[in-house]
Amino acid sequence: MTDIKYLLKFGKREHLESLVNGNLYCSNAITFWGIEDELKIKGQGDILEAGTRMFAQKMTMHHPDTNEIIAEYGKANGLVRVEPAAKMPVFCMFAVYEDDCKEDDDGKIMINLSDEKKQTIREHFPNADAVAIIPNPEVFIEDIRDSIGTEIKAENVHYFHIDKG
Repeated sequence: MTDIKYLLKFGKREHLESLVNGNLYCSNAITFWGIEDELKIKGQGDILEAGTRMFAQKMTMHHPDTNEIIAEYGKANGLVRVEPAAKMPVFCMFAVYEDDCKEDDDGKIMINLSDEKKQTIREHFPNADAVAIIPNPEVFIEDIRDSIGTEIKAENVHYFHIDKG
């Protein structure tokens, strides 16, 4: 996380003001599944939150108690979800890296996202009317960890296209 310069949270101004006042609202995987699957807002939603796609060339299903073969398949694919994580709280933000920044004439650092990233943000957050900027991501994460008082995971999300196997 040390290479992240800023974190951005896109949303409705009223919700972001609540965040600025110290209220952290978390959704869960079930919510993210529904946002992409039902509302068709990819990026804000995520059908793969706490899950993955599985691709198999040859698959045999066995009964867990008797080890009896239940079914055999040739090529198969499906969505696998980690059910115990389905209701785990999740909080997502947009990471801004060094190459997303530039220095102005006065020496101030400015966020300068590419047109492609701006377009993706507009598509993924169509109802956002404001953005909260977190200037020190590591301190922000540590403050959350301290206030919650339990283990949290804070990591970059790495996207890759697996739709074709």
